Amino acid sequence: MSAAPSRSRSAELDALRAVAALAVLFFHADGLVYDSSARFDGVWAVRTELRSGVDLFFAISGLLIAGPFLRALLDGRPLPATRPYLLRRAARILPGYWLALAALILVVRPGGATAAAIGSHLVLVHDLVPGEATALYPVAWTLGIEALFYLAVPAAAVAAARRLRGRPARPRTVALAIVGLWAASAGFSAVVGQLLPVSDLDSFRADPFAGPIAPLAGMLLQMSLPATLCLFCPGMLVAVAEHQLARGAAPRAYRRLAAGGGLCLAAAVLLWVVAADVNVAGGPWRVATHDLVGCLHDQLIAGAAGLALVGALHREGWLRRPLAMLAPLGVVSYGIYLWQEVIALALELRGRYLVVDAGHLGWLEAAAVLLAATLPLAAASWFCVERPLMRLAARRRLPAPAALPARAPTTG
Repeated sequence: MSAAPSRSRSAELDALRAVAALAVLFFHADGLVYDSSARFDGVWAVRTELRSGVDLFFAISGLLIAGPFLRALLDGRPLPATRPYLLRRAARILPGYWLALAALILVVRPGGATAAAIGSHLVLVHDLVPGEATALYPVAWTLGIEALFYLAVPAAAVAAARRLRGRPARPRTVALAIVGLWAASAGFSAVVGQLLPVSDLDSFRADPFAGPIAPLAGMLLQMSLPATLCLFCPGMLVAVAEHQLARGAAPRAYRRLAAGGGLCLAAAVLLWVVAADVNVAGGPWRVATHDLVGCLHDQLIAGAAGLALVGALHREGWLRRPLAMLAPLGVVSYGIYLWQEVIALALELRGRYLVVDAGHLGWLEAAAVLLAATLPLAAASWFCVERPLMRLAARRRLPAPAALPARAPTTG
C-alpha cells in the first residue's frame, strides 16, 4: 500500500504491489458469487488464502519505510528528518483514502455510519476503537496498522540512534533485533489468540458486541501493531541484507538467495501453498483466527513475502517481462485496494451476486468484472489525487522512503 513518487519507483516492487492488490480483489470477489454446490477443493483453499495479499503489502512497507532509517543507523549517518517524512506518508495514504471513504459513506452506506465511526476512520485510529476495525470499511484496518508503523519507525530509530551516539550500528545486531521483534510479535499474537479466541469472524464482524467480551478484546489486540509487527519484519530484514549486499558484506546465505531470484519466487509460492493448506486444516471454511495454527499460518505467509521481495529485487532475465507487465497495475495498486472494497460492499449490501452457480469459473468471472469496475476509479485516484499530492509533498528535501541502495553484483 505504500509507494514513492514516480521518480524513485521500482518496477519490481510495483509488480509485487500489483500481486498483493489483485490477490485482495480476487478474495473479495468471492463474496459476489453464489454457488449452491460448492466443492471444498484446492481451488477453494487458494480462494480463501488470497486475503494474504495484505501481508505482502506489510512486507513491502517494512522494506521501503524502515529501510532509510535502518541504512542511516548502519552507516552512522543522521536519520531522515521526521517532519517531512510524516508529511510524505500522510500525502501518500490519506487523500486517496479519504476520497474512497467519502464515496463509501455517501453512496454505499448512506446514513449507516455513526459520527464516531467516521471520525475514527478519518484519522486512522479505528483499529484502537472496540468493534470499529472492520465495521465500516473492512480493508481500512490495514491502513490503521500502516499509520502506526509509520509513527513507530522514526521513534524506534531515534531511540536506537541515541543509544549508538553516532556510531554505526552492527548489521548482525540490527538483524538479530529484528528477528527478536518478529518472534515477540508472533508470540504476542499466539498468546492473545489462545487466551482471547475469536472463533467465528463472520458473526463477530456482523455484531461485535453481541457475544462475550473476550472475542471483542481478542480482535482489538490482534488488530494492533504489536500483533502485526511480525508481518513487517521480513521486509526490514531484507532492507538490512540489501544494504550489506550493496557494500559487498552480505552473508553468504543471502548472496546465494539473491543470485537465484527466480528460485526465491518459486520458493515463495511453495511456502504460500503450504500456508494455504495449514489455513484450511480446521475445515473448508476456516479463516485463520490467530490461535496457534493461525499464528503458524501467518509466519509462513510472512516468510513467503520475504522470499518474494528478494526474488523481485533480484529477478532473472526471464522474469523481466512478466514483472514489467504487472508494474503498471502496481502503480495504481493503492486505488485498486481501496476501490474494489467500495464496489464489492455496494453490491453485497444490496444482496446482489454477479454470478450464480458457475463454480470456480464463475468466481474468475466475478473477479474480472470487479477488476474492470475498479481500474478506472483507481487510475483516476492516482492521476488526479495521489500523484499530484505526492509530488507536492516531495518538494521537501528528503530522500524518498522507497529509494533503494545500489546493488552490488549478486554472484558468489
